Amino acid sequence: MTLPDPLIGKKLGDYTIQSLLGRGGMARVYRGYDTNLDRYAAIKVISGDFATADEAEYSERFQKEARAIARLSHPNIVGIYQFGKAEGIYYMAMHFLEGDDMRSRLKHYAERGQHMPPQEILDIARDITQALDYAHSQAVIHRDIKPSNIMISAKDRRAILMDFGLALSVPEGTLGDTFGTAHYIAPEQAISSAKAVPQSDLYALGVVFYEAFAGKVPFDEPSAMSVALKHLNDPPPPPSLYNP
Repeated sequence: MTLPDPLIGKKLGDYTIQSLLGRGGMARVYRGYDTNLDRYAAIKVISGDFATADEAEYSERFQKEARAIARLSHPNIVGIYQFGKAEGIYYMAMHFLEGDDMRSRLKHYAERGQHMPPQEILDIARDITQALDYAHSQAVIHRDIKPSNIMISAKDRRAILMDFGLALSVPEGTLGDTFGTAHYIAPEQAISSAKAVPQSDLYALGVVFYEAFAGKVPFDEPSAMSVALKHLNDPPPPPSLYNP
């Protein structure tokens, strides 16, 4: 029996929590509604297990994410409305986007035995490279570029960069040793998250587009460590092996 979500119906800041949109490794994202401004938002909260395991570290990381997003104003980067703590829960209210993430789009094509059309890949590449160029100019390194962190807006088909949970603000430095997602990780970041540089994001984005063209990532091993070692030591096979 599934227990009801205790946050549904609660109010965090200006937003009443309506439904769960998704969950990741450290956080859950809900749909929230602000009655005063008549607008929806994506409300991100730290998952309970992480909040209680080391509240100081994860709340600081969460606040760094909010600050990183707040410093950025770009049409291809998710915006933030509000950050705070209510009833002991840290939350972040971000722009609510209707659409699909790139992971869902890739799955859609794979289920039909197809590859993502080149023009669609190029449109996403244009938008996300512009987003990264801007973020890097503001001394923010994303450090977790992957298909599930790229949203395609249903309204105008813009690609929008999401989830700055592992972002490095160069002036502030890094926190902890979490290094991102192994299948997309740059070699220097696999050694240490503190070694991430703007080019680390570009490497990860290159892996994303390798997957889009080839239909699979260049390295896929049973463990994250094995995949990271492949990124460190092996050249990727040509994508034409999988998509001539």
